[in-house]
Amino acid sequence: RRVLDDVVGRVSRAMNGRFPEENQLDIQENIMRRRDSVCIMLAHADLRSEFPDEDLSPRFVFDHPTIFSMAESLCGNCDCPYCAASRERDAGGASSGDDVTVAAPATSPGERRVAEFTQLLGVEGPLKAPGDAAGGAYFMLAPTHFRRTTDGMQCVLVPGATAWIGADSLARGGCRPLACEQPCHEVELSSFLIDVEPVSVGSYARFLNIVRPSQEQLLEWCVLPEYDERRACMPLELCEGGEWVPKDRVSPRWPMYLVSWFGANAYSLWANGGDWRGYHGASASFLPTEAQWEYAARGAAVKSFPWGDGDATPELLQVSWGGPAPPNDIAPQDLPLVDVNVELGANELGLRHMAGNVWQWCRDSFDPGFYSTPAARSRDAWNSSGDLMKSERGGSWVGPACLRGAATAGAALQRQRGAALVSGASATRRRPWKPTTWRFDGAPATPRSVA
Repeated sequence: RRVLDDVVGRVSRAMNGRFPEENQLDIQENIMRRRDSVCIMLAHADLRSEFPDEDLSPRFVFDHPTIFSMAESLCGNCDCPYCAASRERDAGGASSGDDVTVAAPATSPGERRVAEFTQLLGVEGPLKAPGDAAGGAYFMLAPTHFRRTTDGMQCVLVPGATAWIGADSLARGGCRPLACEQPCHEVELSSFLIDVEPVSVGSYARFLNIVRPSQEQLLEWCVLPEYDERRACMPLELCEGGEWVPKDRVSPRWPMYLVSWFGANAYSLWANGGDWRGYHGASASFLPTEAQWEYAARGAAVKSFPWGDGDATPELLQVSWGGPAPPNDIAPQDLPLVDVNVELGANELGLRHMAGNVWQWCRDSFDPGFYSTPAARSRDAWNSSGDLMKSERGGSWVGPACLRGAATAGAALQRQRGAALVSGASATRRRPWKPTTWRFDGAPATPRSVA
């Protein structure tokens, strides 16, 4: 017991050492509900420094999301499936694959395939529907492709289907499902429109310049308070003329990041012709439901990743490939983001960045037990409880590459959800976060129109 207490204290020191007293974690508190990606990456580095003789994978925190459960695992007293599987691998001399270091990209972003960028910037637009097309928020480009008049975004029509959502109890593709990712269940989905890419920094600046939110609203959406050291990372700045513009050397085609759920929801309402002032509520939101996002990321066929069953590589998605976590006050132009029209994290529907680059907000409130409720199996299911914890999907550039999974009914990459920091190749790993929290590593608005 004395040994366990000592380890609990050391883990607590690693997890809480960077935070003031009012933000300290209790030993039984779920870390994912209180720490964002950068904070957890830094805490993991501190944990490795505290226990230099332990080979701690970046997965360790996600498999043991409380200080006490981490301490139990370090003491060899944990009977969870992850520790049991690890002991079996050690006994058999097999590697888990969790600590594989992937080389840096062999190609530069300029050598990657780039699609046409259609989002409106600056003072452009709104668009007018061509020819005799009826007015409205969208006009048709092809039977399954549309363009939004408000911001120029191209969208894909995903046909209605019965989709498998969630994960079963099996581990597949080297990734293990969390309890909140289970059970795997069917959801009948109506057809819906989905954006082909995340909303860009330039498009979000244009949105702010059009709607002219108050200072209070800006603080709820995308402006950090002066005491927050991440303020230096904000991609936008207010120029003397009162217009919001991307900061120097920040690409207007980067995905918008450091935006709260409120800020994403406001954009989704405005982009679809709704009243953006109703951004506090989810009932009228055009953000995707978790089920919509997951099905769109995976597509009709069950496969390991958005692009198929091939391994995740730097040529396919933008994640952290083993490098250290960036400091909170890193200059925005130094962030390893890529433009939204670069064809990474892509799938058969032509959707980009369904894995990596930035996290993306969903319409749902987060409940780790939601998949076990009858509501999760209803038509067009989404968690409408109104809880302040909201769900995110997609993974980001700050996530370690080893946190990846499969799209099958096992530890489904396309279906992973829950309090996960990042999954390097995960197209749908879900995690909770408060709507008033500004995401460091992404969470762009991804407005969807249910057709």
